[in-house]
Amino acid sequence: MNEVLKKEKIKTIKDFDIVFVPIFHHEKKHFYLTCFDLKRTKITLLDNIAPLEDKEKGGHDPYNGRT
Repeated sequence: MNEVLKKEKIKTIKDFDIVFVPIFHHEKKHFYLTCFDLKRTKITLLDNIAPLEDKEKGGHDPYNGRT
């Protein structure tokens, strides 16, 4: 994050409302997007696998917090 801020000549993220952080799980080809809402102090996780689709594959339901 610091490298991005330096490149864009931004000294702080306090002027941003939302920061997006993409996450890629290489082995499972699974994508997430973490959204940090700095204005409302809220974090949202967007998952590319629907809960039912993931459950059918034998994985966990990412919305109930159990593995």
